[in-house]
Amino acid sequence: MDADKYDEAPKYLMAAATDRLYRETYKAWTNLGLLKFKKGDYVHSEAFLNRAIQESPNKSCIAYHFRGHIRLRQRRFSEAISDYDLATRHLCADYGEARLSLGIAYEQSKQYDKARKTFLDIQKQHPNTKLADRAVDHLKYLP
Repeated sequence: MDADKYDEAPKYLMAAATDRLYRETYKAWTNLGLLKFKKGDYVHSEAFLNRAIQESPNKSCIAYHFRGHIRLRQRRFSEAISDYDLATRHLCADYGEARLSLGIAYEQSKQYDKARKTFLDIQKQHPNTKLADRAVDHLKYLP
């Protein structure tokens, strides 16, 4: 994947994902899900991301985040919000992009008070960053 050989990557990722001796199979499942996500194949992407989450629920920050993107596109707001929230817990507590996505999901589902709080938290936790600037941009347009 790092070499942008996306057509070759699935073969190696699937081998890693199904290797019973590999302790971090969730990473391979996540990358398979990301490949499908980039191609717009959200059904297969979600299946791979689900597998990553099943393998390691406390470490699957990126899998939760991208599954949240899929669910937000499908206007499944409560499920997207849940996924984004899970992407910001445990080992993922500093995952600012997921927190921004959580605020956006609140905004799109018209939960403006929760969106406002989330964007303000981002501003406090990540001051003077592009992430904070993006949160402020969303704050400007909240009713």
